[in-house]
Amino acid sequence: MHEPRLADYAMLLFLGLVWGASFLFIGVAVKGVPPLTLTAVRCVIASLALLLVARAMGYAVPREVRAWLIFLALGLTNSGIPFVLIALGQTRIDSSLAAILIATVPLFTLVLAHWFTDDKSTPRRIAGALIGFGGIVLLMGPPALLGLGADIAAQLMIVGGALCFSITQILVKRYGGALLIGAACSIACSALWTIPLALILERPWQIEPTLTEAGAIVILALASTAAAHFVFFVLIGRTGPQFVTLNNYIAPTVGMALGIAVLGEAPRWSAYVALAVILLGIAIATWRPRAALVPAVGR
Repeated sequence: MHEPRLADYAMLLFLGLVWGASFLFIGVAVKGVPPLTLTAVRCVIASLALLLVARAMGYAVPREVRAWLIFLALGLTNSGIPFVLIALGQTRIDSSLAAILIATVPLFTLVLAHWFTDDKSTPRRIAGALIGFGGIVLLMGPPALLGLGADIAAQLMIVGGALCFSITQILVKRYGGALLIGAACSIACSALWTIPLALILERPWQIEPTLTEAGAIVILALASTAAAHFVFFVLIGRTGPQFVTLNNYIAPTVGMALGIAVLGEAPRWSAYVALAVILLGIAIATWRPRAALVPAVGR
C-alpha cells in the first residue's frame, strides 16, 4: 500500500459517484421490475462481467469447497439480501432518503469490528457512532421511536441493507477474499440465491419493463455493481480500507442530489440536517491522523 495519489482520489470519486447514483437507477427500475427480479438480473449481468475481467487478468475460479461456502455467505450479505431490501425500501421511499440511510454502513462496521475483529472501538469512534445514529433518528422522525408508519418499515429495510454490507466487510476481513475473483464469485452466488425466489414469487416472464427501466438495470449491473467492485478491490489493494471508506462521504450526497435534480424529489428540511449529522458522525468515527494511513513496516 502507498500514500493516496491523484489516481487513487479519482477512483475514490468514481466509487462515490456510481454508488450514489445507484439509488437513482434503483428508483427508476423498481417502477416496473419487482425487487427480487431486479436483484437477480443485476447480479447475473454483474457477475458475468466481473468473471470475464477476472479471467482476462489471469485469475482462476477457486475449486475448494470452503471457498465456495464463504462465497455463498458473502453472496447473501454483500448482494442478495441488501439489494433486495434496498429495492423493496425504494418502492416506498425516495431515493434521496435511501442514499442517506445507507451512510450508516461505516457506523455498523465500527460496532461489528469491535466485537468480531481486533479493530477495537475508541471513545472518538463511539462518539462518532452515537452522532451518526442520532442523525438516523432525526431522519426517521418520532414515529421511528414508536415503531409506527409504513415509511419507517421501508427505511428500516435500507438500514438492514447497510447492516448486511457491514457484515460483509467483517466476513472479508476474517476470511479473506479481497480479490476480484472473490467479488465475481460472491455476486454469482447472490444470483443463485435470488433467481429461484424471483421465479417463484414474481414470475419475471410476465414482466414487461420499459426501455428506461431496462437501461437502468443494465447501468446498475455494469457500473454500480461490476465496475464499482472492480475499482473497489483495486483501490483497497493500493491504499487500504481506511481510505476507501471515505466514499461514504460522497455517495449519500450524490444520491440525494440526483434524487432531487432528476426525479424531482423534495426531502423535508430535516433530511438535510440529518445528512449533515450522519456525515459528521462518520467523519468523527473514521478519521485518522495522516500518519495512521502509512502502513507499518512488514505489514
